[in-house]
Amino acid sequence: MKKLKVLLLVVMVAILTTGCGKEKTLTCSFTQNESGVSIEQKVTLTFNNNKVNHMSMSMDAKADSDLIKQGWSAFATTLETTYKDQNKEGVKVTTKNDDKNYVFNINFDIDLKSASKESLDAYGIGSLYGIADQKSNIEDVKKSAEAAGFSCK
Repeated sequence: MKKLKVLLLVVMVAILTTGCGKEKTLTCSFTQNESGVSIEQKVTLTFNNNKVNHMSMSMDAKADSDLIKQGWSAFATTLETTYKDQNKEGVKVTTKNDDKNYVFNINFDIDLKSASKESLDAYGIGSLYGIADQKSNIEDVKKSAEAAGFSCK
């Protein structure tokens, strides 16, 4: 009986010191310039028990050329149509058009525990870094993101 108590104590200490259930965060960023637009993305993934449970993503598209600035209204309308504001099924999308500085911002706030597959797929997030099935651990997600050109920490 004494050995069993010692064994249980060792197991409990091991569980407590290894951080079982502890949240971890991975933040990845990416910047690209293409066709007169610079796009900055920042993605923050929160893991619990080695599964993604929350994701926030911010994307800023900024006009770098006069041609894009002249057609900013059409450019922004296209983004507004593609990324409509919503708050349902675990996915919240907000947009902001700063037409004075030619910056269009899109924010995603996603609770993967309650987000539907359809909601994720509507924005192409379902297959992003393998998070939709929530089977990828933090190292797998980091490798996939870095292979796609993101810088992660």
